[in-house]
Amino acid sequence: MAMIGLRPVGVALQLMAMAPTVAAAETWQPFSRTATAITGQVEFAPDRITFGNGKSMPLTRIGLRSSFKADGKSVPADLYKAEGSADPLLLQGNRLCGSKPTYIALWEDALPSGQKARTMAVFAGAAEPGGDAGACATFGYVKDAAPQMLAAKSPSTSYKAEIPARFRGVWRSVAMDPSTKQCRASDWKGIAASDEELVEIGATAFVAYESGCDVTGVKRLETPAGEGPTTLSFKCSGEGNTDNVRENWQIVRFKGDELLVVSQIGKPRIDTYLRCN
Repeated sequence: MAMIGLRPVGVALQLMAMAPTVAAAETWQPFSRTATAITGQVEFAPDRITFGNGKSMPLTRIGLRSSFKADGKSVPADLYKAEGSADPLLLQGNRLCGSKPTYIALWEDALPSGQKARTMAVFAGAAEPGGDAGACATFGYVKDAAPQMLAAKSPSTSYKAEIPARFRGVWRSVAMDPSTKQCRASDWKGIAASDEELVEIGATAFVAYESGCDVTGVKRLETPAGEGPTTLSFKCSGEGNTDNVRENWQIVRFKGDELLVVSQIGKPRIDTYLRCN
């Protein structure tokens, strides 16, 4: 699942970017690994950010920056000045930056699941930032609990196709002998905390570390010996990009293990995944 396909990618999704002006206190859940490890749950208020351990940082809103550069693209972002002298001690003894934060930029995206996502870029320099290139750290959040599985949508939701049941479950990417990569389905802890090699496949979508794809088409190929590979089409999102992907999926057995072999159509690449029981 050559992601965009199933290969994991980063968190900076830029779909449907919008300015996240904070009019009242809002609680957001950690989505990226940095947010999970350092800030935890955060509450954004017009005049401060309160972190998961109860520490807070006072802010003064500077205003909207309609062409803030994030991953090379222009997004509307709200810019804040970090006030006071505090660089609060956060989860596990971490801090936001290596030195006192001076500016914070916020912008919002939409995940493939439809959830609202927010990126926070933190700066320690004296000059007002015009993009995330000089950020000392970035953190990703979702408005609700981090999705455990994009496919866990109502059965009544309209989809063009469903991923066949035999492909569904938790899988781990393997590069060589799968016997050295044993895993359990319980290893999957959700996007924010999971191993980057893990992927969870559901009926209508799959999610990997900080990325996801919604299925748009399925075609089963028949051979004289029976059913052959299944061609699946996806709309995928990750690292600020969206892409339409077509892949051939087939399950094979090797040394008693069940493997999912994936080849992206039009690209000389084959990826193999071991089912986690």
